[in-house]
Amino acid sequence: MNIFYNHRERRIRSGWRLTFQFILMEEIVFLGYMIFPGFTSTIAGATLFTGLATILSVWLCIRYLDKRSFFDLGLHLGGVWFLEFTLGLLASAVAMLFIFITEWSFGWLKVGEYAWSMTGNSYYIWYLAGYLVLMMFVGFYEELMFRGYQLTNLLEGLTTENNDKRGAVIGAILISSALFGAAHLSNPHATWLSAFNIMSAGVMLAIPFFVTGRLGLSIGLHAGWNFVEGSILGLPVSGLTYEHTMITITQHGPATWTGGAFGPEGGMLGIIGIALIIIIELMYFGIAMNTDKERLMHESPIRKISTEGKTT
Repeated sequence: MNIFYNHRERRIRSGWRLTFQFILMEEIVFLGYMIFPGFTSTIAGATLFTGLATILSVWLCIRYLDKRSFFDLGLHLGGVWFLEFTLGLLASAVAMLFIFITEWSFGWLKVGEYAWSMTGNSYYIWYLAGYLVLMMFVGFYEELMFRGYQLTNLLEGLTTENNDKRGAVIGAILISSALFGAAHLSNPHATWLSAFNIMSAGVMLAIPFFVTGRLGLSIGLHAGWNFVEGSILGLPVSGLTYEHTMITITQHGPATWTGGAFGPEGGMLGIIGIALIIIIELMYFGIAMNTDKERLMHESPIRKISTEGKTT
């Protein structure tokens, strides 16, 4: 067996595709930081350039290495896709509000000023709109890579004709989620607890993709969590803080629970919020299964592997 190239499929194997995508992304980011140091020195600029590098690297690899459509990574848009995206926004808002109210109830945070008293209504609306677009962009490109591209290739690479496909699914989720957690270790104030929590968030974000084959719910959850957490409630977002949030707060609670300067993702309340979202996901899947299982799982990677056989 050729460990590099699959002659039957006429493409390199999935592990190499994943490796090349990561290297290509890192090279594009490195060149961007060298060529545009002023632009990439800001949070918004660095986020925008990293996102564009991620999308470009995934597009090039999916087209020339995977030899399939970019839209096969959970991006076949439609009514159900946008319904699940909206559900993701709402579910993450519920979880984040639960975290915020819990901290406030225990006296672990105090609310300071409101945005409209500091910048005026018109200015705040523009800041809010900008943050929303930025967080949706982050949700899109991170889910595209960690869930869409990585999970698709990991599932194919771990699936053989004789093994238990459930093992391949679990392995794909754990590997991608571990990479997701490790990627955030370089963030300010990161800890091993925050890495574990973000790995757990990776599991929560992977479940919808494996069940539905769509990224709508995952992107909505990711974008909604970051937007409500940082732009609305003024909490740190994975170690990063934003100006002109809807409210300003000061935290006094134990970092083990609140996550401290890293944000809820770095504390025990973050785990509870993630568990709450998983419960909401399971409730949605249960309702959708009872009403239209075929529609829910039409694009599911698990179903495709089961019906078409191994495709790596």
